[in-house]
Parts: sequence; structure tokens; C-alpha cells
Amino acid sequence: YTWNNWTQYDPIFGSDDADKENRLCKSCNSDNLNQKAPENDEFDNQTDINIQFNETFGESIVICGISMGGAIAIRLGELIGEACVMDHCQLPDKALVQCLRTRIVCTILLSPMLSLEAVKKKPLNRIMLPFLHIISRLFPNLQIGSRAHNPVHGHISAFSKHDPLYYSKRAKALMCKSLLELTDSIQGNIEFYPLDIPLLICHCVHDSMTDFKGSQKTIESLNSALLKTKGEQPLSQTEFALWPITNADMWHILTREPGSKELLERILKWVACQENMHLSLIHI
Repeated sequence: YTWNNWTQYDPIFGSDDADKENRLCKSCNSDNLNQKAPENDEFDNQTDINIQFNETFGESIVICGISMGGAIAIRLGELIGEACVMDHCQLPDKALVQCLRTRIVCTILLSPMLSLEAVKKKPLNRIMLPFLHIISRLFPNLQIGSRAHNPVHGHISAFSKHDPLYYSKRAKALMCKSLLELTDSIQGNIEFYPLDIPLLICHCVHDSMTDFKGSQKTIESLNSALLKTKGEQPLSQTEFALWPITNADMWHILTREPGSKELLERILKWVACQENMHLSLIHI
């Protein structure tokens, strides 16, 4: 981990390759990127979009997110599903979204933040919640959240503090409000998650950063919706899985804790199965 010092330590652009780095920067400067196309360019704007579309969406897509990123990943799935079934689509091109949806193989969530109900039930939070909207408007930077410490591997948190992008202070009022709204939105719109896109959630049962019960509730809701469509193809083959992790050496940062390599191998095997099934359905 070299935290933003890739130009000094990267094997391609090492400390002796400053001239390569300079050439790369010059080739990517704003003047080169903003050059106007010639007037007699044979490709109009629509054709350019089609080319980008074919080059991008010809590949299979796997969506993956960890912690708050897990919440964003599943919310993305909900928005894609909603755009495909609702007439008042907020996205500019519904057909584009529908095509994107067909390229998504699966979604993977690691220790996702899908519910904050346990946080809401804390005595002090019950008192503050009714006033959070006002507080977040008047004092958006007020630090009201609690700090979370890694009870299993404190050295990981200590190491992360050297990252200049790492935020080690308590959550601010506006951030707390936004996170509550995000989790409420996820649970309130779970019906829009596409039932033909498999979902895998890996979550420690003793995770004190994000609520394991939120993952349980999400999978139960999706499997319940799937049962109503049982027998329909390809929905009957879709898998919504929750892998509860009981390993005492793991807590929340599943990509960096002991056992992460074994977990990754299992996830890759699961993804491979989903991709094979996805390709077979495309060719039906």
C-alpha cells in the first residue's frame, strides 16, 4: 500500500521512469483532450454514442461494493430496475438502461450498510432523530456520530490513518442524515431490484460497523419476491444468497482481514457459475 505514491513505486512507472511519466502527462493534458473534431468528421454524435455503447456494453458487468459502497451498489440495482418498469424514468435513455441491465451478471455486497435500525433504537438516538433534519441544516458539520474501532485487528485501522483520504473523526450531522435516508430508500425500494440479477451478500454475524440483520432482511425480501415468480424462466434460476461469516478473525473489512483470500476464491467461483448461467440465458 503506497497511498497515492504510485509514480514513485509503481513497477511500470518507477522512480527511474520520470521521463515516461512526463510523456504520459503531456499526452493526457487538457489541450489534447479538448481538441475539436474536424468539420468533415464522418461520425456524428449519435454514431459516436453507438460506438461507445457497443464497446462498453459488449462486456459482462459485475457490480461489487463494500460497506457504504454495498449500499450504493444495491441502490444502483434498484434504480436500474425502477427505470425499466416505470414510465417516469429519471434517466435520459430507458433503452440504454435496459441494455445495461442485460449485461449485469450479478451483484456482490461485502459487509453492506443496508439498515440502520439498530442505530435508531439506541436511547440517545431516539431523542435526537426527530431533530436531525433541523440540526443537519443548521449545523451540517457538527460531529454527532460515534467512532467505530476494529475490535479484531486494530492495526488495520492504525494503518489506514496514514491514508490522506481516511476520515478518522466522528460522522457529521448531514452525513448521518444522508446515510439514514439512503438505508430507508434501499429498504423502501427493494421491490424494484431486478429479480433476474443474482445477489450475493457476505457479512460477519458479529459485525459492529454495519448491521447483519439488514443483510438478512434484504435477502429474505428478495427470496420472498422470487417465490412469487417460481417456475418462470429465467427467474427461477436466480440466486439471492447470504453467506454469514462466523470467523472470529474477521469483522468488517473483509478485503484485508485474515481469511480474505479464501473468501475471494469462493466469491470468484460463485461469480463464474453466475456468468456461465448468464451466458447460457443470453444465447437461448
